[in-house]
Amino acid sequence: MSNYSELLAVGKSKYKSLIFDFTQVDNMGQYYENYRIPAEEKMMVYAYSSQYSGFSLEGSGTIITDRAIYFDPAHKGWASTNRIPLSDICNFVVFQEDNSDSVSLIGKERECRIFGRTVAPRDTTGMELVELLRSLQKNITNMNMAERHAYELTLGWMLDLIRKSLHENGRLTVRDEKLLEIAAEMPAFFKEIAFLRAENTYRGCDDTIYFSYVESLKGQLDEDVRRLLERPGELFFSSYIEDISDASKFYMTQSLITPYLNLKKLERLTLEQCLILSFLCIRLEDIDYAGKLMDMIGPSLPAEEFWKLQCFKARFMKEKLSLIYEKMESGTELSKPELFWEDDLGLTPLHYALILRQEDVVLKILHERDWSVWESPFRGNRLVEAAYDFVFIASILYDDEELIRAVYSYTTKEAAPIHRAIKKMDSMIFIQRTLLRDNPTEAMTYAAKEAEYQDMKNEMFDELMTLSKRRCAEARKIAAMIIEAEHPFAKHLLHIYLDKDSIYRSIADTISDYRLYKYRDQYFVTSCEEQLDLSFYEWRDGRMGDHDFKRADTRISAERGTGESGGTFDGDTFENPDLAAARERKRQEEEAKRKKREQEASVTAMPTSDGWFSSEAHHDLALLKKEYRQLVKMYHPDVSDNRRSTVIIQQIMTERAEILERM
Repeated sequence: MSNYSELLAVGKSKYKSLIFDFTQVDNMGQYYENYRIPAEEKMMVYAYSSQYSGFSLEGSGTIITDRAIYFDPAHKGWASTNRIPLSDICNFVVFQEDNSDSVSLIGKERECRIFGRTVAPRDTTGMELVELLRSLQKNITNMNMAERHAYELTLGWMLDLIRKSLHENGRLTVRDEKLLEIAAEMPAFFKEIAFLRAENTYRGCDDTIYFSYVESLKGQLDEDVRRLLERPGELFFSSYIEDISDASKFYMTQSLITPYLNLKKLERLTLEQCLILSFLCIRLEDIDYAGKLMDMIGPSLPAEEFWKLQCFKARFMKEKLSLIYEKMESGTELSKPELFWEDDLGLTPLHYALILRQEDVVLKILHERDWSVWESPFRGNRLVEAAYDFVFIASILYDDEELIRAVYSYTTKEAAPIHRAIKKMDSMIFIQRTLLRDNPTEAMTYAAKEAEYQDMKNEMFDELMTLSKRRCAEARKIAAMIIEAEHPFAKHLLHIYLDKDSIYRSIADTISDYRLYKYRDQYFVTSCEEQLDLSFYEWRDGRMGDHDFKRADTRISAERGTGESGGTFDGDTFENPDLAAARERKRQEEEAKRKKREQEASVTAMPTSDGWFSSEAHHDLALLKKEYRQLVKMYHPDVSDNRRSTVIIQQIMTERAEILERM
């Protein structure tokens, strides 16, 4: 077209920030030189940020001539060239995410910025530049069918990009919504945009909002098409599940908080909603609730579908811990939340640090959370339970007694009271040294007290070392038992511990081909080369393939939950597991109180009504030491026949720690 100058001048009076009048401008040649504008082109419009003086050459201005758009060449990162011909304008979408954001031209071949962010709060230059260029596009497409076709192709490409973003991010982004508003100005795309918005609304998991949107389309969309949208599950469920079940899309999780909250507040859920919520719970680390859902809907799912759900859970958890592995290998510090992550086997960052033989990392993260409350995911099998124990791993991988003692001190419940008591003694020793420094006349008294505290600390430290060595010896015996035993899962864990490269291989070798093994209720991913005597499904190139169910899995035809989560099924919907749990809470609390009363009644009577130690021992360190030794001789598991000796000695050590803390 040859009349761009006329089209640019249409409605110019409404623009308050853009400059159209160049009659009073001096040094026009300087602009032509700096912006590299050919002499035969005529300057039509100048846009500049009002934060700077008008017609400054500080890189804030954008010039439009009768043939092209120019931005200051100083912005080399904006595009490969600072000139965009107006003849190409219909090959771009003019875009500004918000009123103060930079202005860009988005096209299939390239994307370039033509105007920077607005600095001044009331500066409308960027907004006006967008309006001017869109008005130019509209006028061009109304006058020229070839240009209209080119612009429609550009918008069609952009809609494909938005659809791809929807599947990659789980929901439409703010940028996507803004781009849809631009495309909606072309009637040819109304139906496609309506379906995109419908799918995005469906993914919000609020039926009221979704059907209100569908209702709003009456009169705008063919009625048969609109009625099709009234069956969203048929249209959008499969693609939604396909997207949120892709474990590699780790970054989409934050966009799924709203649908997660919307579904969790429902009193009853359809099977489709339960499936969606199961995936969302796994992504948002609500593993307990995901377990309840999976247990509840299991009998209603085909076995393959249930294994797919378990496969996603295992792969997503492995994907998370792969980030921990990368951080440890690169020396990057872990965040507080990351310390609580677990992989598909139930292994924590502390397990990883031990396996990778990173002693400094082990010692560091021992102090960063309370590891003594962490429990093995399995109970009832001595070999498997022991194999998850931190002291077990430290004992078979390290000869460093100090490291093993540190792991024992910070990760076991029996060591916790002793460790607390030692810390108290350190505090008391520090106090006595301070008093000794400030009161030299009382030197003998404070020195004697310090020696007494130091003596008791040494005794407790020796006690800790003795217990640590005992646990270490037990761990090495159990390792020998695992090697000799026919227990595939325990052997698999031991193999991982002994090979420091096993974590890397478990990540690198399970990208497209892998096996999902099952041990009890734990599903975990290995390479296809791992041959374990356990039930499994195999995936090749992301597709389910071979499987083998072992006879030991007695309910293998229903390896998909028990249906015993507490929620009721009325044939169409399931009761929200949280509501079912709330209904049972009072009964469970009463049962817990009853068991506690029975347990307390069975505990060996304490020597005093206040506890294991006399009231005098609460204020006399020497007497406390004496009574403690007497109690240990009576109730230590090595010498006592009392079947509750382990519990009793734990109570004694805890009470001693509490007394020392109050002294």
